[in-house]
Amino acid sequence: MIINPSFVLDMLEKVRPGLQEIARKEADSLLMLKKAHNIESEKLFLWDRSFYLNQQHEADKFDTKLTMEYFELHTVVRNTLSVYETFLGIRFELVDHSRAQQLHGENALHITWHEDVLLFLVWDVKEDGESFLGWLYFDLYSREGKHTHHAAHFGLRKGFERPDGTRSYPASLLVVNQTKNVDSSPSLLTVNQVRSIFHEVGHGMHNLLSKTRFARMHGTKVDRDFVETPSLLFEHFLWKPEILRAVSCHYSHTSRDFQEHWQSAHQNEEFPSKHLSDEVIFAIVSNNESSSALLVLKQLHFALHDFTIHNPPTRDFLEKLDLCEVYNKLWVELLPLSGGEMIGKGFHWGHGGSLVRAYMCGSYDAGYYAYILGRVWALDMFESFFAGDKCMKEAGRRYREMILKPGGSQSEWKTLREYLGREPDPAAYFRWLGLNDK
Repeated sequence: MIINPSFVLDMLEKVRPGLQEIARKEADSLLMLKKAHNIESEKLFLWDRSFYLNQQHEADKFDTKLTMEYFELHTVVRNTLSVYETFLGIRFELVDHSRAQQLHGENALHITWHEDVLLFLVWDVKEDGESFLGWLYFDLYSREGKHTHHAAHFGLRKGFERPDGTRSYPASLLVVNQTKNVDSSPSLLTVNQVRSIFHEVGHGMHNLLSKTRFARMHGTKVDRDFVETPSLLFEHFLWKPEILRAVSCHYSHTSRDFQEHWQSAHQNEEFPSKHLSDEVIFAIVSNNESSSALLVLKQLHFALHDFTIHNPPTRDFLEKLDLCEVYNKLWVELLPLSGGEMIGKGFHWGHGGSLVRAYMCGSYDAGYYAYILGRVWALDMFESFFAGDKCMKEAGRRYREMILKPGGSQSEWKTLREYLGREPDPAAYFRWLGLNDK
């Protein structure tokens, strides 16, 4: 999608100054909390961030443990799919045992690779009837030998047109690694884990709703720097108060067993409300960490480190490159958080760069910037067509036809321009970060 490296670096440098300005303010507020703990320090270390961010959430009356009770795993999956159904004009049909027998007879027990795996048939819903689109699998619980990332999407099968004109349908798998319920206890999610599921289902929709002639160009088979854009757009729906409320449901309202489980642990307490309150929803949206300048600046750090090591000016530069030193010096240059260099460790501590699997041993080499620029394009589309009270159903169908359906069968720039009706603009991204004057 991106024509040359200079375009990427120019865009990242445009984002950098404003990000650093806001990140310094965020770091200062965390440093104040650190000082309030009677710790005499003028430095906020990178390992301080998570601890004092949790302290800040507590000060903002953001009770993570209580909030998790409104995000039981199966309820989140069901409610998330319901949101996608409304938005994209589709229907998910859970294949239970009786439906599996109807479809596969004596092979009904073998339609998935494990008894915990859920299978949904995906249907296109139109006024003149429904038509089949593909299969969506959910593998929700951790077990020995399974992929260990919290949430991930795998395109098990791409769609394509056979020589006789019929279609081979796509299949998607969403992997989550939650601990399986013990007795009647629920499997609960943090808000960030809910966001991850929303994001990965977005990848699934890109795979399932694409329609191309060749499998090589189907769905997420787009340029690496565009592949995150559709899912990042879907993420932003979760921060709409009405969507967050619709996805939430206190686990005690979802089954008799869960109700009894809650009552046994909360004797003589008032029964909780079914959905999150407006106050809590406001707190969640206000504390949306994905818009934290410190977090985005960390992504910028990864992107620039990735670009430095994968875009060397000369062979000699590459042979002399010290990966750890480059990583840590760039960290100090970008972020208002101190590291080991401030306690006598120099720039060879931590080896953090070797842990970033996405571009060190994954498929994002020289492409990690997609997580930043992908959100730039996603926010441009979201603000233009989905923010506020705009009709989601009509806008969703248009998004499906113009962004998801083409896959990689045409230039992603062409896809974006035709959908927006203009050149892509980073202004919405700057507003999202609080840089309203950019």
